[in-house]
Amino acid sequence: MKLNAKKIMLGMVLVCLLGVGVVWYMIQQKLKPTDDYIRYCNNARLIHEQLVEFEKDYLELPSAEAMADDPEAK
Repeated sequence: MKLNAKKIMLGMVLVCLLGVGVVWYMIQQKLKPTDDYIRYCNNARLIHEQLVEFEKDYLELPSAEAMADDPEAK
């Protein structure tokens, strides 16, 4: 009878491990980034890079007051 109980316990452990594996796989598939999300992130990164370049160029430009005071700028 003990051998039978051990087989049942082993079977239950295997079924539980299989269930955990299936649930883990389903969670991973649900959390996997979609193509739309990846495209959205790429667009956001490109916009951020453009804004950084614009800000850098904007900070390098002389101000209107400096242009008015500089005789060479005219």
